[in-house]
Amino acid sequence: MGKKLHRLDIACNPKLTSEAIGALLSESTKRDSPLEQLVAEGCTVSSPLNSDFLDSLNDKLQSARPLTFLSLSSQQLEKVDVECLSDIWTQSWQAGVGVVHNHCDVIRLCVEDK
Repeated sequence: MGKKLHRLDIACNPKLTSEAIGALLSESTKRDSPLEQLVAEGCTVSSPLNSDFLDSLNDKLQSARPLTFLSLSSQQLEKVDVECLSDIWTQSWQAGVGVVHNHCDVIRLCVEDK
């Protein structure tokens, strides 16, 4: 992963699964990538989300260069997985900075300036 890559748009790639996205997040963390924004709408992220994906997201959020924006299609996610993603995001970005928007089958996890 490039040392200058801050935003990656992999949208509309239905063959990319949560496993592939989790691996991308994991590599981003390992390589100390400056990746801050990931758009994965239209990729195949479906329930149940496995622990590897959730751990990779959590690790990236705890890294020196955390994500500030993540956008995923949510039509194949059960409510419990959406809640889990929301919890991980809001716990990583405390004090109301981490915001979750979930509408029109898209979940957007972002950081807002207060």
